[in-house]
Amino acid sequence: MILILQALDVETDPHKLVKYVCGSDYRTDEHREGDIEIKEDSEYPNWLFTMDITRPKPNAIDMENKNSIEYWERVRKEHMWKQKRLMKKLSLFKFKYDRK
Repeated sequence: MILILQALDVETDPHKLVKYVCGSDYRTDEHREGDIEIKEDSEYPNWLFTMDITRPKPNAIDMENKNSIEYWERVRKEHMWKQKRLMKKLSLFKFKYDRK
């Protein structure tokens, strides 16, 4: 499979930037339908405006609610990161000292 990356042109028209989601139609020219028009806030679901979009996500130790599912998901993710780092160090150690 060959992956061809195509750079999108930067939109400079202020009217289009306010009315459309520029770059939302990434397809090639023969299948291109155009960018999506931005609707009124009332036409979107309420949960969309309550999403947590802060980045970077806080570490588990910095989270306030220790009984939430988000806390335990973060604990699991941090544990997996730690295990991967340890396994990488172990494999480098084995490679260094197992060679003869």
